[in-house]
Parts: sequence; C-alpha cells; structure tokens
Amino acid sequence: MYLFGKPYLPYRQMFLLSQLKFLLLISAFLLPVAFYFPWWYELDPMIGRSFNMLGSINAFVEKGDLEKMATFTLEEATPTFSDEPDDVDPEASMAFNMLLLEGRLLSREEVDKAIEGQETSLEEGNGVDYEKLAHWFEYWSSSLEARPGLRQLFSRYKKMIITAKKNVSKYDYELDDIYLMLDSGPKASGFFSHYIVFLVDGAPWWDSTHPGLPFRVSGRKNEERWRNGYLAEGHYSAPRFDPDTPWYNPRPLYATDEYGTWFTLSVTQKLDKTLAVISVDLSADKVEATITQAKMAAFGFLFILFLISYIISLLRSKEITRPISALVEGAEQVMAGNYDHVVPHVGKGEFITLVETFNKTSGWVREKVHLKETVSKLLSEELAELAARDGLTLGGEEVNCTVMFTDFASFSTISKNLSPREIVNTLNTYFAINVELIKKHGGFTDKFIGDGIMAMFGAPIKTHDHALRATRCAIEMQRAMREINDKRRKEGLTVFEMRIGLNSGSAVVGSIGSNIKMEYTSIGEVTNLAQRMESICKIGHVMMTETTHDQLGDARLDNVWIDQTPNYESVKGYATQISTFGVYVSEWKITANPTSKNRDDFYIIERVNRGPRSGK
Repeated sequence: MYLFGKPYLPYRQMFLLSQLKFLLLISAFLLPVAFYFPWWYELDPMIGRSFNMLGSINAFVEKGDLEKMATFTLEEATPTFSDEPDDVDPEASMAFNMLLLEGRLLSREEVDKAIEGQETSLEEGNGVDYEKLAHWFEYWSSSLEARPGLRQLFSRYKKMIITAKKNVSKYDYELDDIYLMLDSGPKASGFFSHYIVFLVDGAPWWDSTHPGLPFRVSGRKNEERWRNGYLAEGHYSAPRFDPDTPWYNPRPLYATDEYGTWFTLSVTQKLDKTLAVISVDLSADKVEATITQAKMAAFGFLFILFLISYIISLLRSKEITRPISALVEGAEQVMAGNYDHVVPHVGKGEFITLVETFNKTSGWVREKVHLKETVSKLLSEELAELAARDGLTLGGEEVNCTVMFTDFASFSTISKNLSPREIVNTLNTYFAINVELIKKHGGFTDKFIGDGIMAMFGAPIKTHDHALRATRCAIEMQRAMREINDKRRKEGLTVFEMRIGLNSGSAVVGSIGSNIKMEYTSIGEVTNLAQRMESICKIGHVMMTETTHDQLGDARLDNVWIDQTPNYESVKGYATQISTFGVYVSEWKITANPTSKNRDDFYIIERVNRGPRSGK
C-alpha cells in the first residue's frame, strides 16, 4: 500500500490505529459535552428553577378557587364557538385585567400614558378603542359583581403570578409568561377538541389574556404529545428531547412562532369538568444558539486534532506510538475500574510528564472513589457533596455546634387510632417540610427517631453562627406547622403539634458504626440536654438552654417572644436545675387533652396575651 508515493509501513498503520483509539476516547467525552452542554448549562437550570416555581404556585393554588374561576369561565366568559372562534376585542382582555390590577376604569389619558412604548395585544398601528374598553369594563364588573368574592379571587391569583415572575427575573433567562388555563383533556369533543382557554396570566393589564380567551392546540407540531404529555392529568411536563430526531442530534420539544423559540412546562389539576393547567413559557433562543456553537466547536476541534495527529504519525510515528498506546491502555484500565494500574515510563520529553500526570490523575480518581464508597455508608447527600469538594474527616472530633430535637406532642396517643398507612403518610408530610427547612438554614438532618428529628448545626459543615441558624430554623418550623395544620384541618385530616429543643456547646461528632453501616452523629452531654429541652418545651414553641441563648449575641429574632430572664427547670438526669429560655412564636397556648376521644379536638388551642413582642 502506498501513501503520497511512499510505502505505508506497518508501524505507521499501528500508530494510526492507536491515534484513532485516542481520538475516540476524547470524542466519547467531548461530543456528549458539546451536544448536551446547552442542557446542562442553559436548559436544565431553567427547567429546575421553573419547576420549583411551578411547585410553589401549584401548592398555593386551591382547588376550590380553581373550580369557582372555571365555572365562571365556562358559564359566562367563554363565548359560543362554531368551527372557528370569532375575533375577540383586545380591549376585552385589557378591561378585565385593569379591573383586577387597578380596581377602576383608567381615564383615556392614563391609558395612553400607560401603554406608550409597551408591547400590547393591539394590532400594529391601532390604538385603544376607549369606548370598547369602557364597555368591556362595565361587562366584567357586572359579571363579577354577580358572584361575590370572585373578582378578589381572580385579582389574588393575578398578583400572585406577577410576583412569581418578578422572583424569576433575578436569574439569567427569559421567562415569557405564566398562565392558568382550562382544558377538557385529550378526549375532549366540540370546541375543546381544538382549543384550551385562559383563566389568568402574569402580564400587565395592557398585554394580558382574559377568562375564556381561546388558544388553539389542534394542528400544532407534536399535537399528540401536547395533549397527552403537557396537559396530562397531574403531570409535571417538560420533555427534554424529541424522540423522532436522531440520537446524535438531540433537540428539545420546542414551540417556534413569530416571537421566537419557546420551551413549555406545565402541571395540571383535575377539576370537576375540566383540567386546570399551570403553564410556563421559557425562551429557548439562547439554548439553540449555544447548541449550534458547541457543535461547530466540537467538530472543528476534532478535525484539527485528527489532522495534527496524522501529520505527527508520518514524522514521528515510532516515538509516539508506544507512549500513546501505553496511555490508551492505561485509560482503558481506569475506565474498567482498575485504578491501581500504572502506566510505565515510555517515550521521552513531554511524554514522561504526560505519563506521570496520568498516573497522578489515576491515583486522585482512586482516592475519590474510595472516599465516595466510605461516605456512601453515611447515606447523606450533603456529606457526599462536601467530601467531593473539600474532603471529609470521618474520625471523631470535638466541635462547637447546636443540636436540635423535635417531637410531636402525644403522638402515641393520637396515632393509636390511625392505620399504619395514615401514620406514615402523615409523618412524611411533616418531615418533608421540616427537613427542607433544616437544609435551608444550613443544618444537617442526623436521624429520625420515631416521630422526632435530630439535627445538627455547625457540624459536619462548620459555621460560627450555628446557634442563630438553629433558632431561626426552629421558629420557621413552628410557623410552618401552623400553616400545615390549618390546611389539614380544613381537609379533615389528623394534625400533630410539635415541641423543639435546642442546646449548644462542644460535642463529639463523627462516624459511628461498622464496615457495613456507618452513621454520622453527635454524642455527649450537649446532645442529651438538647433532647431534655424538647421534652420540657411548651407545645408549639421552642425551648433552648442558656448556652444557646448566650451564643445568639446581638442577633435579632423578629416577631417572637423570648423570656427576658432565665427559667430554672428540673431536668431528668441532672442534679441541679438547668437555666432555660423559652421562645414563643405565636400568641397561641397549646395543651394536650388526653381524655379526648376525638382526634379533632385533642389539642386545646387558646390565645394568651404575651405582651409586646421581644427579641434578641
């Protein structure tokens, strides 16, 4: 075989094969990064933040409110359609949202000033027809007044969505709007087989929709996925990829129109006659541009790398083949999990440095893998992340921290009348909120002890303000209990009331267990006394030791009552009385009524006058 008029020698053939292996290894890493980088870097953060927002909105939205708005929309606001919907005056939407946001009909001058330079639903060159605006304002006013409280309901959700959009504005991505909509599902007939309708959105009054305004879904690209995916009952929807495109050229399920490229997320709730759809539209223009740039850069880089490799193979194939082959073999060994493999020192010059660097990298990977295996025994995502970033000392150490214990008052008495499934579901509801709040304030959830939680602040991640973090967390947990219990009482579900105890000081923390199961925890007097604080705490409030109180320093705790002088409590296991401080988060005094046979009135809640609020 001849190449450029010269015989192509076998060792060059071998070198090219080794180079090809090396390039394939690089490609295996580079191409997925190039193709999927826009999702990792651009789209996934957008989706993650938007899902958090959707979850918050969905949790805020009451089904009863949606039923009222849907009934109004279906009975009065949605016009009767034949084959196609009639043109709807843009002034209809302006008037409805002006009523919600302004509460009155603005003057002609105020309208002109407000929409000057703004994007509106008006056709280009057309101004607002003020007579139509006034007509529609009167129409909506009379329609909503006939249903007491409905205008306030629409207004509340309108302002809630606007606030959610403002909260997203701090992130570097474009959110078009958030919508509440109605749909009768993929099996709908008549008008709803082609359209869904708007309830309310987050746009200003001059560019908003109104209840009953139609949005066509039939005839759209990916219509089947739209009806069965985006609008599926109870489904959080945001498909990343279109399965009809080749695997090497993934493309999200975008919607493209005259305004750009959009990616839609939604969540639905089942109503009596329809589905309520909460939808978010995100701009995907930036993601598309990043995809194109990444692909071009990846292919250009690979082409240049192959060309350089081929030229080098013609000039120095024998010198390069051996070290590269050795490195390829080393890479294959590492990929196979053999982290103890050492690449021999072959070649010279830069190749020696490359081999040494490779061996050091392999050793570093080996240490990280071993560390991950050790930390995995702790069953803690926080610790795993910390170890991967900074390393983690698994032996015991003495640290200054704050320990928190929580417990549900009279849990055993109430739960004996519940089924095992009800007990687990109820605990999971409370624990999900409390664990999230502990994480929010920088704490570490150590363990669940029956119906209680043990948490640490200041360990394993050391913080100087652990007492303040723990106290603020405890206050927010008790306030969250009030919201949870108010909602559960309305739904006729069992409620529990909680006590929280705090203690600060030097504790021994570290990994305790065996090779099979390890647990990161704290032991000693600090932990024991924290548990005692919980046991003597007033129901619905927080009890802390004087040590924790002193470590708060001059920090403020707003909207609470704190004992101005210490209380001296007799605590089990302690010969002398312990100095304590109560932190009262509300004016409610909660006591248990163990003689009650009805779980709904087991807790007696009374309002007491605690005087002016105090704080540190």
